[in-house]
Amino acid sequence: MVAAEDIKIILNVKTVGHLFVFVALMLASSSALTEAISSKVVIESKISTALSDEKKEQIRIEKEKKMHQQLVDSLVHRTKDIPGLLRSGKIKASEIPDPHWKKEACLACHTEGLAKASKSNLRTTNYESSCINCHVDEFDHNYIHPVNIKPSSKKKQSMNVEMRKQIKHTNGKITCSTCHDISLQCRLEDRQRHENAKFFREGPYSNRYDLCSSCHKASDYKRFNPHEHINEYGEITEQKCRVCHAGSIDELSDAESIDEVSFHVDENMNTICWGCHKWKPHPGGGFSFFKSKSGPNHLVKPSEKVLERIKKTLEEKKILMPLEPGTGKVFCATCHNPHAIGVISNEMAATGAETKSRLRSEKICSNCHIM
Repeated sequence: MVAAEDIKIILNVKTVGHLFVFVALMLASSSALTEAISSKVVIESKISTALSDEKKEQIRIEKEKKMHQQLVDSLVHRTKDIPGLLRSGKIKASEIPDPHWKKEACLACHTEGLAKASKSNLRTTNYESSCINCHVDEFDHNYIHPVNIKPSSKKKQSMNVEMRKQIKHTNGKITCSTCHDISLQCRLEDRQRHENAKFFREGPYSNRYDLCSSCHKASDYKRFNPHEHINEYGEITEQKCRVCHAGSIDELSDAESIDEVSFHVDENMNTICWGCHKWKPHPGGGFSFFKSKSGPNHLVKPSEKVLERIKKTLEEKKILMPLEPGTGKVFCATCHNPHAIGVISNEMAATGAETKSRLRSEKICSNCHIM
């Protein structure tokens, strides 16, 4: 039989064993808890660091935007820096402020404000230098006349009085101020501001070309319309086709799709149109009612969804929406038909010829988009 003392010893041993197990479990739990807490701290630290980095990036972006806006706002007082800023890509041509007809913008050309602005305090030696600061040649393709050339005696004689007076001050050369009276906007006359916005000398003119006829014979400079391809005898005028196309008329006539037609440009065919037509405001990049004041850019390669819609338009409406050869991008002629009636034999490709805005259909947006 087991003695009472032995039983006590056994019980004590069991108790110690249980205590040992309990302590071991407690230590294990404590270690796991410590690891869990440590992991949590690491995770929280990483999240905090990520949030901190994101916050820093947001602050950096906002700071850059603010600094850029300050730069743009200062341009009206530092126009001489504009050409360099444009070439370096620090500003866009669209960001150049327009100082014309604004009394607070006299400092764009003068070192003194409205009350004291005069010829004696121009920022540059002459008008033309001031003009060139903002109207930098390589960033502005809207000029219609060369400068720094000497007109013939015959043209000088036909000039209006104000133009003849001005040309004497510019060594007999045609300059910006030959046609534009810069000082008109300084007087801020309402009639001139609204009726002669380009401050033409002896303006306003009912037609800009009336100013041109001061020097040039009007009939010699009648506007050329490259879209009038058919002459009075119903024949295609090959000369008009040459404005956009290369290759012979026979080659153009035999082509079954736009991919078989040759052009004078190899890429960005929109430039053919932009030589005569301004593209803003336009869905291609500039409706003013969009919050961004730029609107969606349509001159890109369409998505699969839009391509499917264009295909459906061809099948259902029998309207061809051509894409730019080589790139597959939307370009001007995707929505506008530049040809005269009778030039294109394919009826689906001929839709929209000579209609208003030369749109290929009335509800042009629905040809690509579900409205």
